[in-house]
Amino acid sequence: MRTALIVVAALAAAVVVDLISGLLVRRVARGRYRWLLEPLRQACRRPAAAVLLVGALYYTLPFGPAGWQRSLRHVALLVLVVFGAWLVIRALHAAEAVAFSRLPGDVVTSRRIRRARPRSARCGGSPSPWSRSSRSA
Repeated sequence: MRTALIVVAALAAAVVVDLISGLLVRRVARGRYRWLLEPLRQACRRPAAAVLLVGALYYTLPFGPAGWQRSLRHVALLVLVVFGAWLVIRALHAAEAVAFSRLPGDVVTSRRIRRARPRSARCGGSPSPWSRSSRSA
């Protein structure tokens, strides 16, 4: 019972931290760096909340000698790593979009953008219109 109360309190604290950090970012985003912080906040809100919640859960689980507690703590650590990677990927994609949105929108620029984006960014989603596999033979 005590462990359950600690976990619930930690999750509630993570939700409060998420709300407060959202308010702080919105307040700072009204100023000079709105063009950067607003898209970053929009892109990273859910991954940041997930990292906070799973991190709070991980740090409140006891180290107990029982097998199921150790397994649950290990699973929480793996989920924390996955959500942390999701947060980093979303932040990088938002920063890339902001950086490329500041360039002029002509044909030469879109060619520059295609060259500047790493090939690894195009491997995960839908096929790129510039990849060889999407061209008709």
